[in-house]
Amino acid sequence: MSHDSAIPRRTFLTRTAALGAATGAALLAPGLQNAAYGADTPLERLESTNFMPFVGKLFRFRGLQYSTLSFDLTLQSVKNLPKPPAGVPNLRPKPFSLVFRGATGKQQQIYRVENADFGSFVVFVSPVNAPSLGNYEVVFA
Repeated sequence: MSHDSAIPRRTFLTRTAALGAATGAALLAPGLQNAAYGADTPLERLESTNFMPFVGKLFRFRGLQYSTLSFDLTLQSVKNLPKPPAGVPNLRPKPFSLVFRGATGKQQQIYRVENADFGSFVVFVSPVNAPSLGNYEVVFA
């Protein structure tokens, strides 16, 4: 067995680490995570004003880990959040949150969120307040 075409172990580890870092950045950086999941709307383009006309409207939530997981929630509120104190970095110039209400007992995780008129995007969704009330929050910060 010839090892003439093999790359040195250090080169392999360096390239593998760089690939892992790039993959992690694609999943965490605003807008890039949507491309990774094939969603329509890049997160960095979304602002609170985009959601205002959709308060009271249904959105479909689809789990990415389980293709059959699907449920509807109603957008209850859009809230502008204060900017962080000076010196604290933030990714968005105008942070905001969305509160949805509906199905109870859903886990916090990344979901594809869809509405026929709005389009779709992929975000982390977390239950808030009493989970039995069916309130869920998405924070854009």
